[in-house]
Amino acid sequence: MAVLSTLLLVGIFWHIKTGQQTKLVEKIKQRGDDILTNNGGLEKNENPQDKINLLHERQLKIKARLITVRIFSSEEKGGSGVIIGEDNGIYYVITNNHVIKDTNVNYKIQTYRNKIYVGEVIWQNNQDTVMDDLALLKFSSSEKYNVAKLKKYVQKNEMVLASGFPFQDNFTQSSNIKYTLGYVKNILHEPLIGGYQLGYSNNIYSGMSGGSILNQNGELIGINALGSYPFLGNHYIYQNGTIIPDKEVAIMEKLSWGISSSSIEKLMNKIQEEGLINFNLNNKINN
Repeated sequence: MAVLSTLLLVGIFWHIKTGQQTKLVEKIKQRGDDILTNNGGLEKNENPQDKINLLHERQLKIKARLITVRIFSSEEKGGSGVIIGEDNGIYYVITNNHVIKDTNVNYKIQTYRNKIYVGEVIWQNNQDTVMDDLALLKFSSSEKYNVAKLKKYVQKNEMVLASGFPFQDNFTQSSNIKYTLGYVKNILHEPLIGGYQLGYSNNIYSGMSGGSILNQNGELIGINALGSYPFLGNHYIYQNGTIIPDKEVAIMEKLSWGISSSSIEKLMNKIQEEGLINFNLNNKINN
């Protein structure tokens, strides 16, 4: 009888605990705090827990969520971006130029608080596709938002968390952020056309372009730009015009590609030197 009572109590406890876990998962999904699925770009023999525990993973997701924004328009065009500067309530967002290439569209910016702001494009490159695929927007808010901390030095094989707002099967952009884990697999000495230089194993989906790539310390090492196996065009040409052999392309197209924080810093320096914006770079960039 005592054994039966004990088993009954264990069963009730397990039922309650399972129910609580299910509710917790549902709450996380409702908040848009996306759960990593299919390893998100980790190879089968790579266990993310070897290098990063669940608590650290959670902290990285929070850091990514605080600085990564959704960029969109009424025409369902857009992608993602990262807050890289602030000056008296004016926030500056870096993204890919191809995200906001259409100059006839009014873009909006959604923050992690689900607040939506008018986004103003203040710099972009629509003239020369060889140049870095970068653009800068700004929005005004009386609320306080976090600003990304840039990290210039990137190590091969270090784990990274990539984030952004992907388009769904019905071709509408999700308002919930998605995270994927992976590793830096290639760092090109000469960037590709568009400035794509970081090759990483994370799965990147349409709409995540311009989203953050964070190292294990939560520092921004780059932004998403090109997913694996792109459909249109040949993206695998170096900026200096050198054609890449097919054998090398076959390896490169398996990876996602991002624009490094070094390229972002160069743009910030250029804009700051022109006296347009003061990013206080000395406080925002680590070597």
